[in-house]
Amino acid sequence: MRAQETTTRVIKKKKVRSFAARFIVLALVIGMNWYGLWAIGSTAAYYNDTETSADNGFIADFLDFSLSEYSFESAIALDEMVSKNTVLVNSGGMDFQYTLEAEEVADEDDFCGALDLQAKRNGVEQYDGDVMSLDTSASTTLGTWQFTIELPVDETSFTNGEECQFDIVFKGWQTTVGAYGDGGFSDEERMNFTITAGKMVVLNEFLPNPQGVAYGFDFGSDSDDMPQGEWVELYNTSDQSINLDGWYVWDASDGAGNKVYITADNTSPATTTISGSSWLVVYMNKAIFNNTGDTVKLFDNSNTLVDSHAYNVSDFCEAEPTPGDENSTDASAGTCLDVPPNKSYARIPDGIGDWVDPIPTPGGVNKLELEQEEQETENFAPASEPELAVEPVEEVALSELIADVLDAILPSQDGEASEEELLPTEESNEAPADTSDEPAGEEAVIPEEENATEPEAIEIPKPEPEGNTAAEPSQEGTTI
Repeated sequence: MRAQETTTRVIKKKKVRSFAARFIVLALVIGMNWYGLWAIGSTAAYYNDTETSADNGFIADFLDFSLSEYSFESAIALDEMVSKNTVLVNSGGMDFQYTLEAEEVADEDDFCGALDLQAKRNGVEQYDGDVMSLDTSASTTLGTWQFTIELPVDETSFTNGEECQFDIVFKGWQTTVGAYGDGGFSDEERMNFTITAGKMVVLNEFLPNPQGVAYGFDFGSDSDDMPQGEWVELYNTSDQSINLDGWYVWDASDGAGNKVYITADNTSPATTTISGSSWLVVYMNKAIFNNTGDTVKLFDNSNTLVDSHAYNVSDFCEAEPTPGDENSTDASAGTCLDVPPNKSYARIPDGIGDWVDPIPTPGGVNKLELEQEEQETENFAPASEPELAVEPVEEVALSELIADVLDAILPSQDGEASEEELLPTEESNEAPADTSDEPAGEEAVIPEEENATEPEAIEIPKPEPEGNTAAEPSQEGTTI
């Protein structure tokens, strides 16, 4: 019985414990849920809907442009211009605006700073000034750009080979954006320029057909040695001395025997260095240039063609130079078989002018007008002593003197000459004035009987200095 009671008690205790545990768990669950709901505070509900719009599309556009030319290289001479065109086209689908700027790539002795640039768009000038200062306003106009570069005549501090490299930069951006780089689409293209001072030493004058004496100098013949024969004159347009060692002159044949190197043995003055703003004459010392037309070419020591000039027999062929006369600049006058003898081809003014037809002036200033006396004094030694000529004025004076003497010793038209007519008066030692209507001595003729024998010598009184009133004439005189 006790055992049963004990068992019943144990069972009751277990039931009490199990109920307590369940109560605690339930309380914890309720408490935690309540705390969670309290922490949220509020709740929200969201609603959505989807609608489809058909036949719509989105396209991403792009900005792109291109140039027809991207580079340009050229040598330039003093007072010379070189030009290059490029066409700007829209290669994308977006309209754009753009500007032009210049950026230096390489510069030797500030050669870039000496160059001037003119920029035209579709023939209308957009800029004219220093190359490196190029800057244009924004524009949407496309088309052809022409760039003309000039080396001004007063920029003489450079020598052959000095170089300027620069880019002309086309900067483009959307028309809806205020400035380049402020956002939106953009594009950039560059055109590279390489400009070389390649013609500071130039051909200035040459004589292809020397033929004997002219203008007081013996030019010799084609095959003669200096200072006769064919020659080519060079001119240094810069103010820097330039050594021409290794340079040479050639003709159109390009034959090895016609290549004439510049040395101290064939130049005047005898040197290979040409001073600034000076001349150097190179003598061929053999026949090189054709008298029926040829090309004179100047090469530097790198075998680079520096300058050339082609001539033809029709160039000024009837305009053979005459000392003291102005030479023609019309190259179309006349026809001839050969280049006129002793006729040079030259630039006027020196170094930078057009080729015209002057009198030969090797080593001196080329001129359109030159007196023969200047020519001999400045450039040549006379070939021989000039002949002395009787001045016309002296012949006229002698004729008048003879007429006056005959008029004095022959009878006048009115009868025999009086003693007063034959001799000077005391007041003056001048011959008496002729009172006849005809000029003195023109109609006076010596009778044949008087011409049969030799006339007596007659003393003609020598006039006294002006103002002399001596009564007796001088004892000295001229005998006729």
